[in-house]
Amino acid sequence: MADLTRSLVYARDYFNHYGIGASSLSRPTDHEDPDRDEIVSSVQGVQQPSSNGNLKLCHKFLRNLTVALLSYGSSAPRTEYLLEKAAGCLNVKINISVFSSSTILIFPKTSDPVKDELHMLKVDSEVDLDKLQRVDELANSVGLTNTPLMMAHRQLKSIVKGPSQFGAWYWQLFSYALSSPTAAILFFSGNYWDAVLSLILGLGVGILALVPPISPVFGNMLEFISALFVSFLARVFSHHLPNLDVCFFAMAMSGLVWLLPGQNLTIGVSEVVEGSVLTGSARITKALVSSLQLGFGLAIGENLVWWAPKLEPNSCSNPNIPPSNIIIWLLGFAVAANIFLRARVGQWLGMTLVAAIGYAVSKIAESKFGTETATVLSALVIGLSATLCSFVSRDIPLSMIFAGLQVLLPGGIGVQARTSGVEKFLEKDTVSGIGFVVNMVIICLSITVGLLLSKVVLYDGMFGASKVFHIKRMAFKSEFFEEEPNSSVGGNEEEEDQHMAI
Repeated sequence: MADLTRSLVYARDYFNHYGIGASSLSRPTDHEDPDRDEIVSSVQGVQQPSSNGNLKLCHKFLRNLTVALLSYGSSAPRTEYLLEKAAGCLNVKINISVFSSSTILIFPKTSDPVKDELHMLKVDSEVDLDKLQRVDELANSVGLTNTPLMMAHRQLKSIVKGPSQFGAWYWQLFSYALSSPTAAILFFSGNYWDAVLSLILGLGVGILALVPPISPVFGNMLEFISALFVSFLARVFSHHLPNLDVCFFAMAMSGLVWLLPGQNLTIGVSEVVEGSVLTGSARITKALVSSLQLGFGLAIGENLVWWAPKLEPNSCSNPNIPPSNIIIWLLGFAVAANIFLRARVGQWLGMTLVAAIGYAVSKIAESKFGTETATVLSALVIGLSATLCSFVSRDIPLSMIFAGLQVLLPGGIGVQARTSGVEKFLEKDTVSGIGFVVNMVIICLSITVGLLLSKVVLYDGMFGASKVFHIKRMAFKSEFFEEEPNSSVGGNEEEEDQHMAI
Protein backbone atom coordinates (compact mmCIF):
# COMPACT_ATOMS: atom_id res chain seq x y z
CA MET A 1 0.00 0.00 0.00
CA ALA A 2 2.90 2.35 0.71
CA ASP A 3 4.26 1.76 -2.79
CA LEU A 4 0.85 2.53 -4.29
CA THR A 5 0.69 5.73 -2.27
CA ARG A 6 4.11 6.87 -3.50
CA SER A 7 3.09 6.11 -7.12
CA LEU A 8 -0.01 8.23 -6.80
CA VAL A 9 1.94 11.10 -5.28
CA TYR A 10 4.55 10.91 -8.03
CA ALA A 11 1.69 10.97 -10.59
CA ARG A 12 0.29 14.04 -8.85
CA ASP A 13 3.67 15.79 -9.11
CA TYR A 14 3.96 14.84 -12.78
CA PHE A 15 0.53 16.30 -13.50
CA ASN A 16 1.39 19.52 -11.70
CA HIS A 17 4.65 19.84 -13.62
CA TYR A 18 2.83 19.63 -16.96
CA GLY A 19 -0.02 21.92 -16.05
CA ILE A 20 -2.68 19.45 -14.86
CA GLY A 21 -3.25 20.42 -11.25
CA ALA A 22 -4.81 18.30 -8.52
CA SER A 23 -5.92 19.11 -5.02
CA SER A 24 -3.08 19.22 -2.53
CA LEU A 25 -1.62 16.09 -0.94
CA SER A 26 1.10 15.79 1.65
CA ARG A 27 3.91 13.37 0.81
CA PRO A 28 3.58 10.38 3.16
CA THR A 29 6.45 8.78 5.00
CA ASP A 30 7.27 5.08 4.94
CA HIS A 31 5.24 4.34 8.03
CA GLU A 32 2.13 6.21 6.80
CA ASP A 33 -0.62 4.30 4.98
CA PRO A 34 -3.40 6.76 3.97
CA ASP A 35 -6.75 5.59 2.72
CA ARG A 36 -6.43 4.61 -0.93
CA ASP A 37 -9.86 5.86 -2.02
CA GLU A 38 -9.21 9.30 -0.57
CA ILE A 39 -5.92 9.62 -2.47
CA VAL A 40 -7.42 8.42 -5.76
CA SER A 41 -10.36 10.81 -5.51
CA SER A 42 -7.97 13.61 -4.62
CA VAL A 43 -5.83 12.99 -7.71
CA GLN A 44 -8.84 12.53 -10.03
CA GLY A 45 -10.97 15.34 -8.65
CA VAL A 46 -11.63 18.78 -10.04
CA GLN A 47 -8.31 20.37 -10.86
CA GLN A 48 -6.88 23.19 -8.85
CA PRO A 49 -4.35 25.79 -9.93
CA SER A 50 -1.80 24.53 -7.44
CA SER A 51 1.27 26.09 -9.04
CA ASN A 52 2.18 29.43 -10.52
CA GLY A 53 2.69 27.85 -13.94
CA ASN A 54 -0.72 26.23 -13.86
CA LEU A 55 -2.36 29.46 -12.70
CA LYS A 56 -0.70 31.31 -15.54
CA LEU A 57 -2.02 28.72 -17.99
CA CYS A 58 -5.52 29.10 -16.51
CA HIS A 59 -5.41 32.85 -17.05
CA LYS A 60 -4.14 32.42 -20.58
CA PHE A 61 -6.80 29.83 -21.40
CA LEU A 62 -9.61 32.02 -20.05
CA ARG A 63 -8.29 35.01 -21.96
CA ASN A 64 -8.17 33.08 -25.22
CA LEU A 65 -11.58 31.53 -24.51
CA THR A 66 -13.06 35.02 -24.19
CA VAL A 67 -11.60 36.08 -27.53
CA ALA A 68 -12.86 32.93 -29.23
CA LEU A 69 -16.43 33.20 -27.90
CA LEU A 70 -16.84 36.84 -28.85
CA SER A 71 -15.13 36.39 -32.22
CA TYR A 72 -17.51 33.64 -33.27
CA GLY A 73 -20.72 35.48 -32.35
CA SER A 74 -21.52 34.80 -28.70
CA SER A 75 -23.66 37.43 -26.97
CA ALA A 76 -22.36 39.41 -23.99
CA PRO A 77 -24.52 37.69 -21.30
CA ARG A 78 -23.69 34.25 -22.67
CA THR A 79 -19.95 35.01 -22.76
CA GLU A 80 -19.94 36.29 -19.18
CA TYR A 81 -21.86 33.23 -18.00
CA LEU A 82 -19.50 30.77 -19.72
CA LEU A 83 -16.37 32.55 -18.47
CA GLU A 84 -17.60 32.58 -14.89
CA LYS A 85 -18.56 28.91 -15.13
CA ALA A 86 -15.19 27.89 -16.60
CA ALA A 87 -13.30 29.97 -14.03
CA GLY A 88 -15.30 28.33 -11.25
CA CYS A 89 -14.42 24.84 -12.49
CA LEU A 90 -10.75 25.85 -12.63
CA ASN A 91 -10.96 27.47 -9.19
CA VAL A 92 -9.83 30.83 -10.58
CA LYS A 93 -11.29 34.17 -9.57
CA ILE A 94 -12.29 36.35 -12.49
CA ASN A 95 -14.19 39.57 -13.16
CA ILE A 96 -15.37 40.18 -16.72
CA SER A 97 -17.11 43.06 -18.45
CA VAL A 98 -18.07 42.72 -22.13
CA PHE A 99 -18.59 45.87 -24.17
CA SER A 100 -19.44 46.39 -27.83
CA SER A 101 -15.89 46.29 -29.23
CA SER A 102 -13.72 45.46 -26.23
CA THR A 103 -13.70 43.26 -23.16
CA ILE A 104 -12.08 43.74 -19.74
CA LEU A 105 -10.80 40.73 -17.80
CA ILE A 106 -9.55 41.07 -14.23
CA PHE A 107 -7.86 38.25 -12.31
CA PRO A 108 -7.79 39.27 -8.62
CA LYS A 109 -4.59 38.12 -6.93
CA THR A 110 -4.57 39.75 -3.51
CA SER A 111 -6.66 42.03 -1.40
CA ASP A 112 -4.81 44.95 -3.00
CA PRO A 113 -6.63 45.90 -6.23
CA VAL A 114 -3.46 47.58 -7.55
CA LYS A 115 -1.81 44.17 -7.94
CA ASP A 116 -4.70 42.59 -9.87
CA GLU A 117 -3.97 41.24 -13.35
CA LEU A 118 -6.00 43.20 -15.91
CA HIS A 119 -6.46 42.54 -19.64
CA MET A 120 -8.31 44.67 -22.18
CA LEU A 121 -9.20 42.71 -25.32
CA LYS A 122 -10.40 44.23 -28.58
CA VAL A 123 -12.43 41.72 -30.56
CA ASP A 124 -14.07 41.85 -33.98
CA SER A 125 -17.08 39.56 -34.20
CA GLU A 126 -18.15 37.44 -37.17
CA VAL A 127 -20.65 34.61 -36.79
CA ASP A 128 -19.16 31.13 -37.19
CA LEU A 129 -21.66 28.64 -35.79
CA ASP A 130 -19.44 25.59 -36.19
CA LYS A 131 -16.59 27.01 -34.14
CA LEU A 132 -18.94 28.77 -31.74
CA GLN A 133 -20.60 25.49 -30.82
CA ARG A 134 -17.26 23.77 -30.30
CA VAL A 135 -15.94 26.58 -28.10
CA ASP A 136 -19.24 26.68 -26.19
CA GLU A 137 -18.99 22.96 -25.45
CA LEU A 138 -15.37 23.37 -24.40
CA ALA A 139 -16.27 26.17 -21.98
CA ASN A 140 -18.94 23.95 -20.42
CA SER A 141 -16.63 20.96 -19.97
CA VAL A 142 -13.24 22.47 -19.02
CA GLY A 143 -12.09 21.54 -15.54
CA LEU A 144 -14.15 18.35 -15.43
CA THR A 145 -12.59 14.90 -15.20
CA ASN A 146 -12.77 14.23 -18.93
CA THR A 147 -11.42 17.64 -19.98
CA PRO A 148 -8.46 18.78 -17.85
CA LEU A 149 -6.86 22.15 -18.40
CA MET A 150 -4.04 21.01 -20.68
CA MET A 151 -6.43 19.10 -22.92
CA ALA A 152 -8.83 22.07 -23.09
CA HIS A 153 -5.93 24.38 -23.94
CA ARG A 154 -4.93 22.16 -26.86
CA GLN A 155 -8.53 21.83 -28.04
CA LEU A 156 -8.99 25.58 -28.07
CA LYS A 157 -5.85 26.09 -30.14
CA SER A 158 -7.00 23.37 -32.51
CA ILE A 159 -10.39 25.03 -32.99
CA VAL A 160 -8.93 28.47 -33.60
CA LYS A 161 -6.20 27.35 -35.99
CA GLY A 162 -8.50 25.05 -37.93
CA PRO A 163 -10.22 26.23 -41.11
CA SER A 164 -13.75 27.63 -40.94
CA GLN A 165 -16.60 25.73 -42.48
CA PHE A 166 -17.56 27.50 -45.72
CA GLY A 167 -15.24 30.38 -44.86
CA ALA A 168 -13.72 30.59 -48.35
CA TRP A 169 -14.69 33.61 -50.43
CA TYR A 170 -16.43 31.56 -53.10
CA TRP A 171 -18.75 29.95 -50.56
CA GLN A 172 -19.76 33.32 -49.17
CA LEU A 173 -20.28 34.62 -52.72
CA PHE A 174 -22.47 31.61 -53.44
CA SER A 175 -24.48 32.35 -50.28
CA TYR A 176 -25.20 35.92 -51.42
CA ALA A 177 -26.13 34.76 -54.91
CA LEU A 178 -28.50 32.03 -53.64
CA SER A 179 -30.14 34.03 -50.85
CA SER A 180 -31.30 36.93 -53.02
CA PRO A 181 -33.56 35.06 -55.49
CA THR A 182 -35.01 32.83 -52.78
CA ALA A 183 -35.69 35.84 -50.52
CA ALA A 184 -37.43 37.67 -53.37
CA ILE A 185 -39.95 34.82 -53.63
CA LEU A 186 -40.33 34.03 -49.92
CA PHE A 187 -40.40 37.44 -48.25
CA PHE A 188 -40.96 40.23 -50.77
CA SER A 189 -43.74 38.92 -53.07
CA GLY A 190 -41.48 38.75 -56.09
CA ASN A 191 -42.09 36.72 -59.24
CA TYR A 192 -39.68 34.42 -61.03
CA TRP A 193 -38.18 37.23 -63.09
CA ASP A 194 -37.59 39.18 -59.89
CA ALA A 195 -35.71 36.14 -58.60
CA VAL A 196 -33.53 35.92 -61.71
CA LEU A 197 -32.58 39.61 -61.58
CA SER A 198 -32.12 39.47 -57.81
CA LEU A 199 -29.50 36.79 -58.33
CA ILE A 200 -27.45 39.32 -60.30
CA LEU A 201 -27.91 41.96 -57.61
CA GLY A 202 -27.04 39.54 -54.80
CA LEU A 203 -23.91 38.44 -56.64
CA GLY A 204 -22.86 42.09 -56.96
CA VAL A 205 -23.44 42.73 -53.25
CA GLY A 206 -21.45 39.59 -52.45
CA ILE A 207 -18.50 40.93 -54.44
CA LEU A 208 -18.73 44.24 -52.60
CA ALA A 209 -18.80 42.36 -49.26
CA LEU A 210 -15.40 40.85 -50.08
CA VAL A 211 -13.74 44.28 -50.09
CA PRO A 212 -13.96 45.32 -46.36
CA PRO A 213 -11.25 42.86 -45.18
CA ILE A 214 -8.92 44.50 -47.69
CA SER A 215 -10.10 48.09 -47.15
CA PRO A 216 -11.60 48.80 -43.68
CA VAL A 217 -12.59 52.29 -44.81
CA PHE A 218 -14.78 50.77 -47.50
CA GLY A 219 -16.33 48.53 -44.85
CA ASN A 220 -17.66 51.57 -42.99
CA MET A 221 -19.72 52.47 -46.07
CA LEU A 222 -20.61 48.96 -47.25
CA GLU A 223 -24.34 49.30 -46.50
CA PHE A 224 -24.68 52.65 -48.28
CA ILE A 225 -22.66 51.63 -51.36
CA SER A 226 -24.44 48.29 -51.65
CA ALA A 227 -27.88 49.92 -51.33
CA LEU A 228 -26.90 52.52 -53.92
CA PHE A 229 -25.73 49.81 -56.32
CA VAL A 230 -28.79 47.61 -55.83
CA SER A 231 -31.30 50.46 -56.01
CA PHE A 232 -29.82 51.87 -59.20
CA LEU A 233 -29.83 48.55 -61.04
CA ALA A 234 -33.24 47.54 -59.71
CA ARG A 235 -34.75 50.81 -60.96
CA VAL A 236 -33.08 50.35 -64.35
CA PHE A 237 -34.48 46.82 -64.59
CA SER A 238 -38.00 47.88 -63.57
CA HIS A 239 -38.01 50.77 -66.09
CA HIS A 240 -36.46 49.08 -69.13
CA LEU A 241 -38.05 45.63 -68.69
CA PRO A 242 -41.76 46.46 -68.33
CA ASN A 243 -42.87 43.29 -70.11
CA LEU A 244 -41.39 41.16 -67.30
CA ASP A 245 -43.56 42.87 -64.65
CA VAL A 246 -40.63 43.06 -62.25
CA CYS A 247 -40.92 44.73 -58.84
CA PHE A 248 -38.36 47.33 -57.76
CA PHE A 249 -39.00 46.74 -54.07
CA ALA A 250 -38.64 42.93 -54.28
CA MET A 251 -35.36 43.17 -56.20
CA ALA A 252 -33.86 45.90 -54.02
CA MET A 253 -34.69 44.34 -50.65
CA SER A 254 -33.77 40.78 -51.64
CA GLY A 255 -30.42 41.95 -52.98
CA LEU A 256 -29.66 43.41 -49.54
CA VAL A 257 -31.07 40.53 -47.48
CA TRP A 258 -27.76 39.71 -45.71
CA LEU A 259 -27.08 43.38 -44.97
CA LEU A 260 -30.39 44.04 -43.21
CA PRO A 261 -29.45 44.88 -39.59
CA GLY A 262 -32.17 42.81 -37.98
CA GLN A 263 -29.91 40.17 -36.45
CA ASN A 264 -27.63 42.66 -34.66
CA LEU A 265 -30.65 44.68 -33.63
CA THR A 266 -32.35 41.62 -32.14
CA ILE A 267 -29.22 40.58 -30.24
CA GLY A 268 -28.85 44.16 -28.98
CA VAL A 269 -32.43 44.29 -27.72
CA SER A 270 -32.03 40.91 -26.01
CA GLU A 271 -28.81 42.06 -24.33
CA VAL A 272 -30.55 45.15 -22.97
CA VAL A 273 -33.38 42.98 -21.66
CA GLU A 274 -30.86 40.65 -19.97
CA GLY A 275 -29.06 43.53 -18.27
CA SER A 276 -26.10 44.22 -20.60
CA VAL A 277 -27.28 47.76 -21.25
CA LEU A 278 -24.04 49.22 -22.61
CA THR A 279 -23.31 46.40 -25.04
CA GLY A 280 -26.92 46.12 -26.15
CA SER A 281 -27.28 49.87 -26.65
CA ALA A 282 -24.13 49.95 -28.75
CA ARG A 283 -25.44 47.13 -30.96
CA ILE A 284 -28.79 48.86 -31.36
CA THR A 285 -27.15 52.17 -32.28
CA LYS A 286 -24.90 50.49 -34.83
CA ALA A 287 -27.85 48.63 -36.34
CA LEU A 288 -29.90 51.82 -36.59
CA VAL A 289 -27.06 53.65 -38.34
CA SER A 290 -26.75 50.74 -40.77
CA SER A 291 -30.48 50.88 -41.50
CA LEU A 292 -30.26 54.61 -42.18
CA GLN A 293 -27.36 54.00 -44.57
CA LEU A 294 -29.45 51.42 -46.39
CA GLY A 295 -32.43 53.77 -46.58
CA PHE A 296 -30.46 56.70 -47.95
CA GLY A 297 -28.60 54.45 -50.36
CA LEU A 298 -31.87 53.09 -51.74
CA ALA A 299 -33.30 56.60 -52.13
CA ILE A 300 -30.25 58.06 -53.85
CA GLY A 301 -29.80 55.04 -56.12
CA GLU A 302 -33.38 55.33 -57.36
CA ASN A 303 -33.01 59.06 -57.96
CA LEU A 304 -29.91 58.51 -60.07
CA VAL A 305 -32.14 56.98 -62.74
CA TRP A 306 -33.24 60.49 -63.65
CA TRP A 307 -34.73 59.55 -67.02
CA ALA A 308 -37.28 57.18 -65.43
CA PRO A 309 -40.60 58.45 -64.05
CA LYS A 310 -41.22 58.59 -60.35
CA LEU A 311 -41.72 55.18 -58.81
CA GLU A 312 -45.35 54.40 -58.04
CA PRO A 313 -46.05 53.19 -54.49
CA ASN A 314 -47.39 49.64 -54.13
CA SER A 315 -46.77 48.89 -57.80
CA CYS A 316 -45.88 45.23 -57.22
CA SER A 317 -48.40 42.46 -57.84
CA ASN A 318 -48.73 39.24 -55.88
CA PRO A 319 -47.34 36.39 -58.01
CA ASN A 320 -49.24 33.63 -56.13
CA ILE A 321 -46.42 31.07 -56.06
CA PRO A 322 -47.76 27.50 -55.49
CA PRO A 323 -47.09 26.11 -51.98
CA SER A 324 -45.16 23.16 -53.41
CA ASN A 325 -42.70 25.57 -55.02
CA ILE A 326 -42.43 27.58 -51.82
CA ILE A 327 -40.92 24.53 -50.09
CA ILE A 328 -38.18 24.36 -52.71
CA TRP A 329 -37.39 28.06 -52.37
CA LEU A 330 -37.39 27.76 -48.57
CA LEU A 331 -34.88 24.91 -48.71
CA GLY A 332 -32.69 27.00 -51.01
CA PHE A 333 -32.78 29.95 -48.61
CA ALA A 334 -31.99 27.64 -45.66
CA VAL A 335 -28.93 26.30 -47.48
CA ALA A 336 -27.77 29.86 -48.20
CA ALA A 337 -28.30 30.83 -44.55
CA ASN A 338 -26.40 27.80 -43.26
CA ILE A 339 -23.44 28.60 -45.51
CA PHE A 340 -23.56 32.30 -44.58
CA LEU A 341 -23.53 31.40 -40.87
CA ARG A 342 -20.67 28.93 -41.46
CA ALA A 343 -22.44 26.00 -39.88
CA ARG A 344 -21.04 22.54 -40.47
CA VAL A 345 -23.15 20.10 -42.46
CA GLY A 346 -24.03 18.14 -39.32
CA GLN A 347 -25.88 21.20 -37.99
CA TRP A 348 -27.93 21.75 -41.13
CA LEU A 349 -30.78 19.37 -40.41
CA GLY A 350 -31.79 20.96 -37.11
CA MET A 351 -31.27 24.49 -38.43
CA THR A 352 -33.33 23.86 -41.56
CA LEU A 353 -36.12 22.19 -39.58
CA VAL A 354 -36.37 25.07 -37.10
CA ALA A 355 -36.28 27.63 -39.92
CA ALA A 356 -39.08 25.83 -41.77
CA ILE A 357 -41.24 25.65 -38.63
CA GLY A 358 -40.67 29.33 -37.92
CA TYR A 359 -41.54 30.34 -41.48
CA ALA A 360 -44.75 28.28 -41.51
CA VAL A 361 -45.94 29.67 -38.17
CA SER A 362 -45.06 33.20 -39.29
CA LYS A 363 -47.14 32.98 -42.47
CA ILE A 364 -50.13 31.38 -40.76
CA ALA A 365 -50.12 33.76 -37.79
CA GLU A 366 -49.56 36.85 -39.93
CA SER A 367 -52.78 36.23 -41.82
CA LYS A 368 -54.67 36.02 -38.51
CA PHE A 369 -53.03 38.45 -36.08
CA GLY A 370 -50.76 40.91 -37.90
CA THR A 371 -47.00 41.30 -38.12
CA GLU A 372 -46.07 42.02 -34.47
CA THR A 373 -48.17 39.24 -32.92
CA ALA A 374 -47.10 36.80 -35.61
CA THR A 375 -43.46 37.64 -34.90
CA VAL A 376 -43.87 36.96 -31.17
CA LEU A 377 -45.56 33.60 -31.82
CA SER A 378 -43.00 32.62 -34.44
CA ALA A 379 -40.08 33.47 -32.16
CA LEU A 380 -41.71 31.49 -29.34
CA VAL A 381 -42.05 28.44 -31.58
CA ILE A 382 -38.48 28.84 -32.85
CA GLY A 383 -37.12 28.96 -29.30
CA LEU A 384 -39.11 25.90 -28.23
CA SER A 385 -38.31 23.84 -31.32
CA ALA A 386 -34.61 24.77 -31.12
CA THR A 387 -34.45 23.60 -27.51
CA LEU A 388 -36.26 20.34 -28.27
CA CYS A 389 -34.07 19.67 -31.30
CA SER A 390 -30.96 20.29 -29.20
CA PHE A 391 -31.97 17.40 -26.92
CA VAL A 392 -31.84 15.07 -29.92
CA SER A 393 -28.96 16.48 -31.98
CA ARG A 394 -26.83 17.55 -28.96
CA ASP A 395 -26.18 20.85 -30.74
CA ILE A 396 -26.54 24.09 -28.83
CA PRO A 397 -29.91 25.82 -29.42
CA LEU A 398 -28.10 28.98 -30.54
CA SER A 399 -27.28 27.62 -33.99
CA MET A 400 -30.91 26.71 -34.69
CA ILE A 401 -32.20 29.99 -33.26
CA PHE A 402 -29.90 31.90 -35.59
CA ALA A 403 -31.30 29.93 -38.53
CA GLY A 404 -34.85 30.66 -37.42
CA LEU A 405 -34.11 34.37 -37.14
CA GLN A 406 -32.99 34.45 -40.76
CA VAL A 407 -36.52 33.61 -41.95
CA LEU A 408 -38.22 36.04 -39.56
CA LEU A 409 -36.13 39.17 -39.96
CA PRO A 410 -36.24 39.73 -43.75
CA GLY A 411 -40.02 39.35 -43.87
CA GLY A 412 -40.84 41.45 -40.80
CA ILE A 413 -38.34 44.19 -41.50
CA GLY A 414 -39.10 44.07 -45.21
CA VAL A 415 -42.81 44.69 -44.62
CA GLN A 416 -42.02 47.68 -42.40
CA ALA A 417 -39.52 48.97 -44.95
CA ARG A 418 -42.11 48.86 -47.67
CA THR A 419 -44.94 50.45 -45.73
CA SER A 420 -43.09 53.17 -43.86
CA GLY A 421 -39.42 53.26 -44.73
CA VAL A 422 -38.15 53.10 -48.27
CA GLU A 423 -41.17 54.75 -49.85
CA LYS A 424 -40.99 57.64 -47.38
CA PHE A 425 -37.31 58.10 -48.12
CA LEU A 426 -38.10 58.08 -51.83
CA GLU A 427 -40.74 60.75 -51.21
CA LYS A 428 -38.15 62.79 -49.24
CA ASP A 429 -40.36 62.51 -46.16
CA THR A 430 -37.44 62.04 -43.79
CA VAL A 431 -39.45 62.36 -40.58
CA SER A 432 -41.84 59.61 -41.61
CA GLY A 433 -38.92 57.58 -42.94
CA ILE A 434 -37.41 57.49 -39.48
CA GLY A 435 -40.52 55.55 -38.50
CA PHE A 436 -38.93 52.69 -40.44
CA VAL A 437 -36.21 52.57 -37.79
CA VAL A 438 -38.73 52.60 -34.93
CA ASN A 439 -40.74 49.83 -36.56
CA MET A 440 -37.60 47.74 -36.92
CA VAL A 441 -36.99 48.05 -33.18
CA ILE A 442 -40.58 46.93 -32.54
CA ILE A 443 -40.11 43.86 -34.75
CA CYS A 444 -36.85 42.94 -33.00
CA LEU A 445 -38.43 43.50 -29.59
CA SER A 446 -41.23 41.14 -30.63
CA ILE A 447 -38.64 38.48 -31.50
CA THR A 448 -36.89 39.00 -28.16
CA VAL A 449 -40.17 38.66 -26.24
CA GLY A 450 -40.97 35.44 -28.08
CA LEU A 451 -37.54 33.95 -27.31
CA LEU A 452 -37.80 34.96 -23.66
CA LEU A 453 -41.21 33.28 -23.44
CA SER A 454 -39.67 30.11 -24.87
CA LYS A 455 -37.08 30.27 -22.09
CA VAL A 456 -39.88 30.44 -19.52
CA VAL A 457 -41.73 27.48 -21.04
CA LEU A 458 -38.62 25.35 -21.66
CA TYR A 459 -35.59 26.44 -19.68
CA ASP A 460 -32.45 26.98 -21.76
CA GLY A 461 -34.38 27.92 -24.87
CA MET A 462 -32.80 31.39 -25.08
CA PHE A 463 -29.66 32.39 -26.96
CA GLY A 464 -27.22 29.51 -26.73
CA ALA A 465 -28.15 28.42 -23.22
CA SER A 466 -26.61 25.16 -22.10
CA LYS A 467 -28.52 21.92 -22.60
CA VAL A 468 -30.69 20.58 -19.80
CA PHE A 469 -29.60 17.00 -20.35
CA HIS A 470 -25.85 17.38 -20.48
CA ILE A 471 -23.78 14.51 -21.85
CA LYS A 472 -20.16 14.42 -20.80
CA ARG A 473 -18.12 13.84 -23.90
CA MET A 474 -14.70 14.64 -25.26
CA ALA A 475 -15.69 16.59 -28.34
CA PHE A 476 -13.50 16.62 -31.44
CA LYS A 477 -10.73 14.60 -29.83
CA SER A 478 -9.27 13.69 -33.20
CA GLU A 479 -8.66 17.34 -33.96
CA PHE A 480 -6.37 18.05 -31.00
CA PHE A 481 -3.46 20.30 -31.80
CA GLU A 482 -0.31 18.21 -31.76
CA GLU A 483 2.59 19.99 -30.13
CA GLU A 484 6.20 19.39 -31.08
CA PRO A 485 8.11 17.12 -28.69
CA ASN A 486 10.32 19.90 -27.32
CA SER A 487 7.54 22.43 -26.85
CA SER A 488 6.52 23.41 -23.34
CA VAL A 489 3.30 24.54 -21.79
CA GLY A 490 4.38 28.13 -21.64
CA GLY A 491 6.14 28.27 -24.99
CA ASN A 492 6.48 31.51 -26.79
CA GLU A 493 3.53 33.33 -25.28
CA GLU A 494 3.66 36.26 -27.66
CA GLU A 495 3.61 33.96 -30.70
CA GLU A 496 0.72 31.89 -29.30
CA ASP A 497 -1.28 35.02 -28.54
CA GLN A 498 -0.87 36.08 -32.15
CA HIS A 499 -2.29 32.75 -33.27
CA MET A 500 -5.17 33.11 -30.81
CA ALA A 501 -5.97 36.65 -31.96
CA ILE A 502 -8.83 35.58 -34.16
